[in-house]
Amino acid sequence: MASTETSSAASDVTDASALTTTDSGAAQTIDETASEPEPTASAAAIPPSLTGALHAAKRYYLEAMLNAPAMAKAREAIKKLPPEKRLTQTCNIEAVGQIGNAGKGYEPDAVISNAFAKPVIDGSKFAVPGGAFRSKQKWYGIAYECTLSDDMSAVKSFSFRVGADVTAELKARVGE
Repeated sequence: MASTETSSAASDVTDASALTTTDSGAAQTIDETASEPEPTASAAAIPPSLTGALHAAKRYYLEAMLNAPAMAKAREAIKKLPPEKRLTQTCNIEAVGQIGNAGKGYEPDAVISNAFAKPVIDGSKFAVPGGAFRSKQKWYGIAYECTLSDDMSAVKSFSFRVGADVTAELKARVGE
């Protein structure tokens, strides 16, 4: 699992494992790295607030987020990523947009797609059964399913569920 410490919006976006994005604030998507322990995929590891039906998004935010002037480096960096990393980062950026526009007062600035369970990749589909996002210094669970176009340039579908505060559980997993 990724550390809860993240870099600022001014960080270099050429690293494929941590892509910094900026919209109204800074948001960073964090992918699993080789030095991190693998999360378990068991249902017991996934916070209970993430189980159940996902809610289909009515609007997609990827295009608007990537077209923001502050995202110029990220736009170029994403194009250079290998397909699985591109899928992961692109879907995590959409997740930030969905969370930030959910009308619940969240201000997401980081997403960890493998916080409690390993994501599943199937072609242009990315399923996150037990992820987390940070908003206002607290971590919340998130589950989502994202499907991109075959060229991975547009969101075709996105469904998600925001869970409860998982700050304590996440800090316990990273040893804080």
